[in-house]
Amino acid sequence: MIYSNFLYFIVAIILFSSAPLSNITLFSVSGNLIWLILMVFLFWQFNRLHFKRLRAKYDNEIFDLSQAKREYYRLIGLNTVIAIFLFAIELFMLNLKGFLVSIPFLGELETLLNAGGLLIFLLHLSIVWFWSFRTMGDILSSSASASDYIRSQIKFNLVIVIPWLMLSLLIDFLFLVRIPFIQGMLDSAVGQVTFVVVLLLLIALFAPVLITRLWDCQPLAESELKENILEFCHSQGVKFKNIMSWNALNRGLITAGVMGLVKPFRYLLITPGLINLLSPDETLAVVSHEVGHVKKKHLLYYLGFFIGFMVLIFSVLDRLLNLFLNTRLGFSLVFSADGGFNLSFLSFLRISISIFLFIFYFRFVFGYFMRNFEREADLYCFQSGINPVHLIASFMKLGARLGDDGKRKNWHHYNIGQRIDYIRKSMENPKLIQTHKKKVRRSLNIFVVGLVIFTVLSFNPLASQWDNVLVNGVVEKLIEKNPDNAQYYSYLAMLYYEQKKWAAARDVYEKSIRLNPNQAESLNNLAWLYLKCPAREFLDFERALKLAREAFRLKRESFILDTLAEAYLANGLYKEALVAARQALEMAESNRRYYRKQLKKMQSAYKTLEKSIAI
Repeated sequence: MIYSNFLYFIVAIILFSSAPLSNITLFSVSGNLIWLILMVFLFWQFNRLHFKRLRAKYDNEIFDLSQAKREYYRLIGLNTVIAIFLFAIELFMLNLKGFLVSIPFLGELETLLNAGGLLIFLLHLSIVWFWSFRTMGDILSSSASASDYIRSQIKFNLVIVIPWLMLSLLIDFLFLVRIPFIQGMLDSAVGQVTFVVVLLLLIALFAPVLITRLWDCQPLAESELKENILEFCHSQGVKFKNIMSWNALNRGLITAGVMGLVKPFRYLLITPGLINLLSPDETLAVVSHEVGHVKKKHLLYYLGFFIGFMVLIFSVLDRLLNLFLNTRLGFSLVFSADGGFNLSFLSFLRISISIFLFIFYFRFVFGYFMRNFEREADLYCFQSGINPVHLIASFMKLGARLGDDGKRKNWHHYNIGQRIDYIRKSMENPKLIQTHKKKVRRSLNIFVVGLVIFTVLSFNPLASQWDNVLVNGVVEKLIEKNPDNAQYYSYLAMLYYEQKKWAAARDVYEKSIRLNPNQAESLNNLAWLYLKCPAREFLDFERALKLAREAFRLKRESFILDTLAEAYLANGLYKEALVAARQALEMAESNRRYYRKQLKKMQSAYKTLEKSIAI
């Protein structure tokens, strides 16, 4: 349940982060709000009905306690998945993100916007948590009230949310200070991966301190058990910053865990429920399992798997999109015959691929290694001198308490029956321990070699050139079939500009405008090229001003006014630049932070002009 919760939140974060900001919605703004309220109400009734039906089956003895527990957790998981689908509908059909951006101050900072999206998602989850507690809390929860239960769930899941908000805050800061070296690094795929890897390392090092507070951890009280645990850890050469009583979810968990890559930030967590359930020898056997994770460096490998996913998502996502666009189906879905470009569908496709890659990678690749790491940690008792019988006994007690018959499938652990069976077989045949060790090492070697090869193939100039050929080929096919369609030439020009093919971008934009002079965005983009092209031989400020004026005449948008302000500034028309920048800020519905910065830039230029005239 713990791991599944984290995956649910990560999927929701991917959805919100990638959702487009669109002015086109399924209904009006007021209509969207009504639909949002209606969906929340229906979800409330849906959860109420399902959880009450479960309670009725338990009260009428159709389900015993063990069956009720299994159905209870199944319902929570199912309704959480439904909450994610509702959240996706609200983002893509009701333009929830655009609605949040329109709220004063919320759209000013990415961090505030992300926090707003998180609150909407938490509203959906709170409905699931409320009815799960309201119906079954008296027998399956240690919380005092529904609000207490919901609060404990939010605190528990903030472990994944806070790093995301911290990343948003860091991005906001970098945007404000605009350090050239960092901006240049973040413009490349390699730079983005490097940035994320460094951030992951920092989070992995320092997050345990935050987690111990969010999960209501306190130093384990001095006792004979604690002394035995310390003595055992010392005998294995493993040191912890502290041994903590893990009181998350109002002491509702029955488990143990280890956090932290290095000793100053490494903690051993044991819940009171586990200590109360197991004998001292059985508790020590569980500690042996956690120490096994440290000795086998599993936490470090977990970090490596997260880095591997970052490499995968940055290198594969665009390539898969390009391949899809080169198919007849992809071509017809994204480009319309009249030159239209289905940006919403492309955004939806990008998110769908991202979520698919995420689920596939963590469910199957990461899940495979997690299961085998857990087995390796189980087998550490043979190395540490702990009698395996105590570990088997602890598993049997845990299964009985949690309502697990030992056969329930688990994507990140072997089930209890499988774990007990392998330990017993290893007692009879110790060679199985080495067999499993070799299996893990062989799998890790294959993964590392594959990741290195994949990285080298993905992040090299030839791969980028191949991507460019694929994307350009799509638009070139369009132009071949429709040689007089100006919009297609504009698409190609945008690609050339992104690929820094300045001459080709300029020439194709000019051709597009000759075919259709009434393309506001193409006029604006070409004006921007003449204003900001890094290759100075392509700068033409007078032509840029003419193009920007015509673009704004055709389409009164804040981003076009911004280009016009820059064109005025480049031509020495400082007062006009100031007026245009002020109007752009007034018109902007999103990204107002950028337009505010542009206004300050024009104000500074105008004040400099006034001072020079005064002198």
